[in-house]
Amino acid sequence: MADILTLPWIPRYTQVDPSPESLDDASPWLLYSLAATIAFTVLVYGFEGILDARQKVAYQSTSFPEELAKTVSEIDASKTTSSTKDGDKEEEPLLTQLQRKFDKAQVYGLDKINFGMIASTYDTVESVAFLLIGFLPWAWDLSVKWGQQFMDWNETDNGIYISLIFLAIVTVVGTITSLPFELYSTFQIERKHGFNKQTLGLFFTDKVKSLLLTFVIGGPFVSLLLYIIQAGGEYFYLYVWAFMFVFSVFMMTIVSIYSGICCSRHSKKLLSTIFAVDATKSSHCRILFFFLKLHSSYNRSQSSLCLFSTSTNPWKMAR
Repeated sequence: MADILTLPWIPRYTQVDPSPESLDDASPWLLYSLAATIAFTVLVYGFEGILDARQKVAYQSTSFPEELAKTVSEIDASKTTSSTKDGDKEEEPLLTQLQRKFDKAQVYGLDKINFGMIASTYDTVESVAFLLIGFLPWAWDLSVKWGQQFMDWNETDNGIYISLIFLAIVTVVGTITSLPFELYSTFQIERKHGFNKQTLGLFFTDKVKSLLLTFVIGGPFVSLLLYIIQAGGEYFYLYVWAFMFVFSVFMMTIVSIYSGICCSRHSKKLLSTIFAVDATKSSHCRILFFFLKLHSSYNRSQSSLCLFSTSTNPWKMAR
């Protein structure tokens, strides 16, 4: 216990000699950087916890907003008067519908915020634990070991490849540690409130696809970024900024072009066909709606709606 309270803090696993003699020549920032990082992490957690606690109080409220209720009541009154004159069947008041949905939204939000606070606490504990045990330097040394053992890479000449192994290890470990929370959120909270329709098999399939996509896109991106840092010289940060800007624009352009191709490829069929996305994943808004008015040379008054899915599920056609 005394060692924990005594500064400087030294990770359990280090890449340098942690003996007191070797620390005498180290800079103060190096000595106290671990304690400062942990203190900042806990400070951020406390600040976010205060915000979550305030939001939780708002979710615990069961009273419908008075101003909104007043406005909706006026709308209901005007609709009731209009329906009476026209002899139409009287519908359920809009205020009643909104109050019912408000109650459901409050319960859902309260469940989400309670679970989020627990998950945030675990994330903070995990981050502090990883810092104290020296997980990152251990993962780097493991990456060097694997690179030398399986691919005959060394840290000096093949630093980029070693970095990719390191990022892969960190990504896989992070995915595994967050998996229980994702499972509970998806199959308990989301399903409890009727939002999730995803099966366990589809969940893990999507998780594997996400990891593969991360490696396929993130691997070349990180490799090029590290190469720019190595070859950029004194002004490498300017080249990094330019690269990040070009990459961001490129990715946004690719997404726009892809969505446009999806719509234009089926433009003729869209005049008489509605494309419905497989809804087995979730009832949340996971669809980007691109409202494209498709003008036909034969009939310019017709228009269509193109739905582009952000999920990996295939398109389903419904006549």
